[in-house]
Amino acid sequence: MDKLKTSLREVLLYIKYSKDKEKLQQVVLSDERFHYMKEVQPL
Repeated sequence: MDKLKTSLREVLLYIKYSKDKEKLQQVVLSDERFHYMKEVQPL
């Protein structure tokens, strides 16, 4: 398994806006820290 390369900040933001897809998209696209995250397929 690859090492997790994110911070608690991004995880908490994702959880906070997970039910509001428009706000989540806005946060992910506008926050530079999310640009470095890699999309992975669920298990």
